[in-house]
Amino acid sequence: MPATTAQTVSVKLDNDMRKRIKHLADIRHCSTHWVMCEAIKRYVGREEKRETFRQETLRAWEEYQETGLHVAGDNALAWLETWGRRKREGCTCTLHLQRCAIWNDYVNFRVRRTQQRQNEPLNLLK
Repeated sequence: MPATTAQTVSVKLDNDMRKRIKHLADIRHCSTHWVMCEAIKRYVGREEKRETFRQETLRAWEEYQETGLHVAGDNALAWLETWGRRKREGCTCTLHLQRCAIWNDYVNFRVRRTQQRQNEPLNLLK
């Protein structure tokens, strides 16, 4: 007996969406129930990963604001260009960090870009 039991949930779908789900189920030789469950599982998994990344990004941003530790983009690119060689060079960062500061630099960029986008007006013509 499974540890959790499934419960029925009601979702209102318009006829067009029902037809699309039915079509997918028919060509995949499975039930519409399976198609909907699979879609929900994938969506929830993707959104959970996205939220985890967002939380890690915010923590890294806070750490950067507290410590000021970072790697300049030019140094990061120079180091990354050594990848794929027989002898990959060590990070050119002069800071002795517990974890690679290049990742923090990338995360900091993503946080700044996200903050900028949140403040931008919505432009549907981009």
